[in-house]
Amino acid sequence: MLPLRFIIAIGIYNRRLDRGAGGKHMFKKAVAITLSGIILLTPMTASAITWEEIVSGMGSGTYEKDGTRVEQGENGQYTVSGGKIDGTVDLGKLMGKFDLFFKNLQMESGMTIFAGVGTSYKVQLDSDVVVNGSIEGSAAENSIVDLTNNGEITDTVNLSAGGENAKLAFKNVGSVKNLNVEATDGGQAEAVNKGEVTETAWIGTDGENSLGKLTNEEGGTINQIYTDSSNGSTTELLNQGEVEYISANAGKKGTTTGTNEGTVNEHIRVGADGEGAQADMTNSGEANRFYGSSSNGGKTDMINEGKVIGDGSTVTVTDPNNGNSWEETSGELNGWSEGKGSTTTVINHGSANSSGNGSTDGGYTRVSNLGTIETYMSGGTSGSGSQLEFENSDTGKVGALYGNSEDGASIIVTNEGKVGDVIGVGADGKGSSATVSNNGTAGSMDATGSNGGEVTAANSGVVEGKINVGAGGEGSKAELTNSGEANRI
Repeated sequence: MLPLRFIIAIGIYNRRLDRGAGGKHMFKKAVAITLSGIILLTPMTASAITWEEIVSGMGSGTYEKDGTRVEQGENGQYTVSGGKIDGTVDLGKLMGKFDLFFKNLQMESGMTIFAGVGTSYKVQLDSDVVVNGSIEGSAAENSIVDLTNNGEITDTVNLSAGGENAKLAFKNVGSVKNLNVEATDGGQAEAVNKGEVTETAWIGTDGENSLGKLTNEEGGTINQIYTDSSNGSTTELLNQGEVEYISANAGKKGTTTGTNEGTVNEHIRVGADGEGAQADMTNSGEANRFYGSSSNGGKTDMINEGKVIGDGSTVTVTDPNNGNSWEETSGELNGWSEGKGSTTTVINHGSANSSGNGSTDGGYTRVSNLGTIETYMSGGTSGSGSQLEFENSDTGKVGALYGNSEDGASIIVTNEGKVGDVIGVGADGKGSSATVSNNGTAGSMDATGSNGGEVTAANSGVVEGKINVGAGGEGSKAELTNSGEANRI
């Protein structure tokens, strides 16, 4: 093809010749040459096939139109390849059981996979497939949706399984912006990521016997993970890859379990809220912070077998949904309970920089250290019926171990291992009590009752420094039993 400037030059030259010679045929020829050159230089817009056309062509063996080819293999699988698909790919237009493989194409307006009762869809997206938009889908009673993405989904995948024997499976090896998976009314949903979820992955369950599983495999990356369960349902989380944040929650009568075997660059949060709620989380990998809470009768169990890394510096966290910010402490292992019947248990077999804990309004928190806590293991409890217990086992090492009770609460602190600095308690207010026992080794020991609070201290181990016990204020009491060693009392 001649360059445009050359074609235009020909046109100008021929018009000049035409004027000079007075011949009109030469002018017409020049215009024709010029226009043909311009037409040749205009890019052609590729045609796109519609999903309706593809569905119509499926019954004809091999079908081809506008660069897209549809063929059925001997195993019954349909392969759709090449070109662009205009409009939404609606698998609901295929009734029954279908196995589809998409490759080397672009979907212009996303995909829907709504499986009615008794239907089944197995869908694979190859690595050279781009889905512009979202994928929406659900599996109804006695139906199956099985989706694998090796390509790119530019927006969100929203999938659910609702009803008895409803089964949903999603595997991402490519990339997706957001992932939302839900199981309700006895349905089962499972999501596996070995690729990239650039923003959030959420899995939620509701209703008796509903089960949801989310696994981030080694090599997989997810920015934020959220899980929820309620009303007799269960969610299970396993992270073996890399995540920025994990938040795992159980609502009333829900059960949530989670395990981190990978890396969480920011915090892990686990919580149980409501009567019958149970939330369990085990960290055997690495996390910057590890927090747990229970409220309104919920129960939370936390186990750290790995590393809660961080130097105790302040970290500012911003909620991406509402823009609210707050501060957290890096390297902290933290358990909290609020409300009558609420229980939080923290067990440390690994390592953490610090551990700050508490209970209020009748809640119960227990923290056991069998590993290493570099700086302090501490906390406070307040309100009638609230309890806080600390135990540093014979294998435990902690920088300092102390806690306080007030307004009718009680605290018990026990050391069987090594406390580098002080082991101590305080009780403030009528009805408040605090008990401290040292059966291991501590730098010093302190127990103080005030404003009617009562403290009891017992040492059968070694206190390298001073034991200090005191009471101040009307009704306050302090008792000491020493059968061990102390530098001075």
